[in-house]
Amino acid sequence: MDQLCRRSQDLTASWQRHDWRESFFAPGLVILQALTQDGRTASGAGATRDEAFGRCLGETAEILALARHRRGGGGFDPWRDGIAAHPDPVLACAAARNEACERAAVADWWLGHEPAAPVSAAWIAQAGIAAGLDAMRQGAALRRRTDWWQIRSGCEPCVMVCRSVSLEGQDPILGFGCHEDPVVAAEKALRELLLMEMNLMELLAARGTGDESGLQEVRARIRGYALHAPRLFPDAAEELPAAPCALVRDFQPQPECREISECGDEFSVWLCRPGTPSPLFTEATGLPYL
Repeated sequence: MDQLCRRSQDLTASWQRHDWRESFFAPGLVILQALTQDGRTASGAGATRDEAFGRCLGETAEILALARHRRGGGGFDPWRDGIAAHPDPVLACAAARNEACERAAVADWWLGHEPAAPVSAAWIAQAGIAAGLDAMRQGAALRRRTDWWQIRSGCEPCVMVCRSVSLEGQDPILGFGCHEDPVVAAEKALRELLLMEMNLMELLAARGTGDESGLQEVRARIRGYALHAPRLFPDAAEELPAAPCALVRDFQPQPECREISECGDEFSVWLCRPGTPSPLFTEATGLPYL
């Protein structure tokens, strides 16, 4: 951890402050959140402090590189484009393309163009994901039920949706993950879900004080999840994850993928911009992202 800190002075210098957080819902997960100088939040989560710190640094690198890209007149559509950071440029580029695939699949699913199928609980257990989740949920002040769904879209990596609800079926939260390996996709979706649950934790705390004014957007998104749930998560038999038929979605035209970090940066940051229209999210459809 100390070595990581010494190597990352430039990135941590962009933080106003940082906090190690504990979730009411997953106290076994290590979470680091940092507020950048321009008021953006970088988050990282993992089984250890090193994992959480490394992921928080990666998200910080994305924030800084994207801000520089936009100042230079570059475009970015958060509902369509993919961005990723990694010390290895090849892996950063692949992750950015996967995120663009995820955005496309999630939009198709949310807007009713593609279905999702529930993933077999037996497969989740066999992959070791259930045991990992149980360990993270152990000792939780508030218990939640969690399941996974796979979006059944075209030729692309495996895109997973991870959903959690209260024991009473209330306050749904979603996380998404995309990877050619279904296990990795499910783990990524779970990690994002657990981070998104931090928003719910803050909302529940605000409900206790009677002041939810600063969390109206979070409340609206959660209500949207509940409203659309019957359509998005229909009753269906559980399935094993379907193998992807291609590593990268067959975007037409081909996406523009470029590195937007600078030479010498600790993380290589790549941006993937498909040559497709932005998803038609409206006030009526709501948004899939919290």
